[in-house]
This record gives sequence, structure tokens and C-alpha cells, in this order.
Amino acid sequence: MLDFAPKGQLRDFTAKWQGTYPDVSSYSVKGQFIDLSMTAQPAQLARAKTATSPAKAAVPAIPGFENLSGSLEANDKGGSFVLDSKNLSLRLPSYFVDPLMPFSSLNMHAQWQFVEQDKLIFQIHKMEAQQEGMRAILSGKHIMSMRHGADAQPGEVDLTGSITGFDLKQLDRYIPAAAEEHLRHWLLNSILEGKANDVSVRIRGDLAHFPFHTTDGKKNHKGEFLIKGSLAGAKLDFSAGALNEDGKPLWPVIDDIKGGFVFDKARMEITGDTAKTLGVDLKKVKAIIPDLSQHGAILSIDGAVSGSLQNMLAYVGRVRSVAGWGIFSRKPRLRHLLPCSSNCNYPCSI
Repeated sequence: MLDFAPKGQLRDFTAKWQGTYPDVSSYSVKGQFIDLSMTAQPAQLARAKTATSPAKAAVPAIPGFENLSGSLEANDKGGSFVLDSKNLSLRLPSYFVDPLMPFSSLNMHAQWQFVEQDKLIFQIHKMEAQQEGMRAILSGKHIMSMRHGADAQPGEVDLTGSITGFDLKQLDRYIPAAAEEHLRHWLLNSILEGKANDVSVRIRGDLAHFPFHTTDGKKNHKGEFLIKGSLAGAKLDFSAGALNEDGKPLWPVIDDIKGGFVFDKARMEITGDTAKTLGVDLKKVKAIIPDLSQHGAILSIDGAVSGSLQNMLAYVGRVRSVAGWGIFSRKPRLRHLLPCSSNCNYPCSI
């Protein structure tokens, strides 16, 4: 029990096992838990009895958690649980860069089953979570390896979800631990603020090939990674915090974006029905990065600009003065109402 460091209440709880921990050959547990806290536990593989060691039953990896409430029924073949928790936190160090994941509420019905080749099938029938104004619903399945080290495999997933009220300032919490550092840096320093609503999430395939994009002109393993939704009050710095000689962002920051976004495998597209930058209004803005996984990926921005003569001249001068970041395929033209359109391509600091 010292390994688990449990705190909380157990109700109507029964447990049976054969063997001496950690060499337990079979077990069964059933009951309710209230405001339970426990340290994370690694997965344990099943082991057949030998002349020198006893049999050992498989046990799934258990994340660390605090204030977890619900019910559980489990044995050495599999199990299920129902969560109904308030003000809890999970610790998921192997999944996310920031291992601490707090929730104001978490409701979930899930089950798991041990299968051959030291694999675990984890099925989420339904999960509903709330966190600082965000509400998420998720269901799906993850077939994962229980092995450690070089033999570990991320497994296959088939997940569907929806999110509303997501604060883009919290993006760091949800970047996978396996994400490359340059990509994480770009996401965190480019997507500065805003709200994402009506977000749909679809992930299906072998996570060893995530995000299932095309490489070297050949189609990668079959898979889906699609996240799309609407944006409000978004602020983007496509130069990811890089500064010019005058101390200003290398590329003008785009503010107050109202539009949408799509992440389709490694492709990112952000659209702005309306936005602002350097005192001018932007409309029908479209920013595309074809492959976020590539260093020096090309960012393409297209849109219409309008504003006062003074602001327009400042905008045109600022954008065209960005040396080494591509050129306009069409030079902006000042008109009577001072609108113009522009299109440019330049390398990102991904």
C-alpha cells in the first residue's frame, strides 16, 4: 500500500487476490471510492509460473490522481469504472508536457480488457469533462502496449470528441509529450489568445505514424487526424515571438480574429472572416501551413486589407520591410476607400 499512498474513502469495497504483492497471480476488486487520491503506478505484464517464480497477473497503468470519486469493478482479465468527480486532478506524465491536468468536473464510463501480446484495450463509452469554462465530450478506443522501454508502442486509437469554450492560452496543457520541441515552441508562441468553440476532434490510426501525413511524396499509413472549429478574439503571431531589429514582431501580429481553423493531419489552415493588424481591418484572411512537421515550413497568407491612408501606408511599409521573409506576389494597391489585397509566402520558425 505504501507504493500507492492512498487517501480518501472506500465504500462497499471488496478485494480478493492470490499471491503476495507484487507477485499476485489473480485478483478481483469491487466497490465505490470517494475523494480518492493515489500516486501513479506503471503497468505490470502478465507472467506465467516458472520453476523459480510464481505467476503474475497483468495490471494496467494507473495515472496519479486527487479527489477522484466513482465506482470500480476489476479483475485479472479486465474491468470497468464509472467516474463522477468534482475538483479533481490527474497526473499524466507520459501523455502531456504538463503532467498535471485539473478538472472542475469529470464524468466517465470506461472499461478495459487484457489481450494477447501484452496489450490492453481501453474503451471510453462516454467522457464529459469541464475545465475553466471548457466543456469536452469524448468517446473511443485505444489499443496500447503495456510494455516499457524499447518494446513500448503507442498503439492504435479510434477517438471522436467535441470541445467548446477552449481558452487558447491553455494550449500547452494539451500538447502531447511526444511532440517535437520546435513544433511545441511554434504553437505556444504563435497562438497567443482567443477562444475556440464548436470544435470537433477525430483521431484514428497507429500513433506510431501520427499525424498520418504524407512524406516524401508517398502516402503514410492510413489514419485520420482532424480538428476543426470556430475562433473568436484570437491573436496570432506567425513569427512565433521572433523580433525585428526595432524590437517589434518580425511579422505583424494579427488581433481579434473571428473565423475558424482546421488541423488536417500535418496541415494547418486558419481563416479570419474579420481581424485587425497595425490599425487596419482584415477580411477573408487565410493562413496555411501545408506541413507543420517540417522545419522551415512555408506559411502562406492571403487576405483583404482596408483602413485610413496613414494606417495603410504604415501597414504596407511594415509588411514589405520584412527582409528575407518572402515577397508579395501582388503589390498592394491603394484605392479610393483604401482597401487592398495581399498574398505572401515565407518560412516559419517551426
